[in-house]
Amino acid sequence: MNNTLLALACAIAMGLLLTRLVKLIHLPDVTGYLVAGLLVGPYVLGALTPAMNSQLTILSNVALGFIAYSIGSEFKLSYLREIGIKPIIITAFEGCAASLLVFLTLLAFGQPLPLCLALGAIAAATAPAATLMVVRQYKANGPVTKMLLPVVAMDDALGLMLYAILMAVARTLVDGSALSVMTLLVEPLLEIVCSLGLGVVIGIVLGTSALGGLLAGALVTGVLMALFMSNAGGAWDNAKKYIEEGNHGGKGSDAHRAAVVGDTVGDPFKD
Repeated sequence: MNNTLLALACAIAMGLLLTRLVKLIHLPDVTGYLVAGLLVGPYVLGALTPAMNSQLTILSNVALGFIAYSIGSEFKLSYLREIGIKPIIITAFEGCAASLLVFLTLLAFGQPLPLCLALGAIAAATAPAATLMVVRQYKANGPVTKMLLPVVAMDDALGLMLYAILMAVARTLVDGSALSVMTLLVEPLLEIVCSLGLGVVIGIVLGTSALGGLLAGALVTGVLMALFMSNAGGAWDNAKKYIEEGNHGGKGSDAHRAAVVGDTVGDPFKD
């Protein structure tokens, strides 16, 4: 853990140093952070190993949560009424076109249909961090910027919906189960709509401070729960493999049968 913190400190220091350097060539600070991440990552200098990166997942998830909250704070109902449905149209064409292009390209190269659907669903997602950092650094405030922030936020929402629908189709094709409207549309969209509706209700009834507290609490507890479930699922899977190597009676033993049950529960935990 100490090595991880030291490597993280080095990454932060290099990021701050490179932001000073990129300013000399009139590039945004985010360029320096990206180059610093590339340099200290596992594939160049190796200061941060893949194992260290996995330990720092909670930091990136919390940071993304605050970035999303910052983008959400830019939404103003008066301005949304002024610009109308333009952001929705831009988001729909941009997100759906990206997914469709990736899907058709992979399909043309003979990739399996479930893989094409999964990667096509991921293609609609964007990274709002770089956009927000550039906007904040240069204090951009014009018609393009005001249009951009709602598009970035709604693009992530569209990406979630496409991912939920297309991944449901992909899982159905892999499992060979029957494709139903419930699993294809109702369940994924109901989960997304209920999540959005809960945020709207809390924001209206209790105010923005309560909504911020809900988001921060859900983010922190959700990340911890994900870590616990992933570790538990991996432990059950490793236990089954360990027993199948001949330990504790090997295959067919009571220990193996119990490990199979544990691994069955552990698979969705890991996912």
